[in-house]
Amino acid sequence: MTFSNGTRIVIPAHCLSGHNDAKGTTISSALPVSPSAASVYPATTAWIEDTKYANCGWFGCSQLTSFSGNWPVPKNPATTTDGQSIYLFIGMTNWWDANPTYGQLIQNVLQWGPVNAYSCVNGGSYWGIANYYVGNNWCVASDLKQVNVGDVIGGLMGKTSCGYNCYYWYMSTTDQTTGAGSFMNVAAPTMYNVYVTLEVHNVVQCSDYPASGSTNFYNLNVGGGTPGWGNQGPINDCPDESVAAYGSSLVILNYYYPPPPPPPPGGGCVAQGTPILTNHGYVPVQSLKPGETVLGFDLKNGQTMPLRLVSNTVTWENSLIRINDGALLLTATNQPIYTRNSTYIGWVRDPQNLKVGESIYNAVNHQWVPIYSVENVYDRTRVYDVVTEGPNNFIANGYLLDYK
Repeated sequence: MTFSNGTRIVIPAHCLSGHNDAKGTTISSALPVSPSAASVYPATTAWIEDTKYANCGWFGCSQLTSFSGNWPVPKNPATTTDGQSIYLFIGMTNWWDANPTYGQLIQNVLQWGPVNAYSCVNGGSYWGIANYYVGNNWCVASDLKQVNVGDVIGGLMGKTSCGYNCYYWYMSTTDQTTGAGSFMNVAAPTMYNVYVTLEVHNVVQCSDYPASGSTNFYNLNVGGGTPGWGNQGPINDCPDESVAAYGSSLVILNYYYPPPPPPPPGGGCVAQGTPILTNHGYVPVQSLKPGETVLGFDLKNGQTMPLRLVSNTVTWENSLIRINDGALLLTATNQPIYTRNSTYIGWVRDPQNLKVGESIYNAVNHQWVPIYSVENVYDRTRVYDVVTEGPNNFIANGYLLDYK
């Protein structure tokens, strides 16, 4: 389906490896791309990757009343002269979804590059935020507001009634760092589907993508259901494109340029008595022996996985960090922990840098747990340097840690 602003929903890769429209134009290709690929031919204009949720059961799908979330402004593209447009957005569609005649889409959009579709004309070689309401051969947009790399964006779409079978949708896309915002009310129909999407127009080389390598959409919340996200991408015009969902509130869109950096090297240090998750349940760290099986976590697939314990070396530390009243007791430095704050999701090397209000990831429950206390502990304590094979991470009292 092609919307009036040029947005195109491409048939998912698992359904076909290529499809031609009536003019013989290929609108989807799931063929693998060489890791060395740097150019895109022909230029890509499509929803490169997205994840979708609809609250459907045996007797139909439920109406959705709101959708909201946050995501950061990524780095500028490494190449800024190709006239490309990049759209990172959350959106909702009506019952007809991708139907080219009756489908309608409302969006909270963070964009780089120009838009020139019907009455929607804005943008340039900078990041900006706006709201869009698009359908068959028409487009409505709110004022575009320029934003800065690293700012946190908040999107909200909510339905209010204006009478029988009449609804208005309040649309708000704000820069929560500076306070700037773009707002719009539209008389749109009931919505049944929600999306988290990377859309591009006129991408001709992989360096046309944002140089951050990925974008994390978090605090995702849907009125009318709890998302179980289903992936419908990627197109794979460049290597390393993927979609990862962690529970209902976090979706990560990975794109090519550059690939995300690996976690820092080394081994982890946790205090004696820390329960480590194994294939037989939790075992105190001091009881683990090399060769045993512990459980790690595959961040790409969002699943635990068995890993062989390579080593478990004991030493002493005089200074530790206690998190959430002892949920974790770690060395103050050189013990990476998977963390989320307002602008970043990833590994933090030194636990002493964690702050109240940030979150740590429970890999067992697939939930982000807020940090409510971070304390220094000055007491000579045995600590264990846990090293595993594979992704080299492990789960301590539910929380995801990595080798240092």
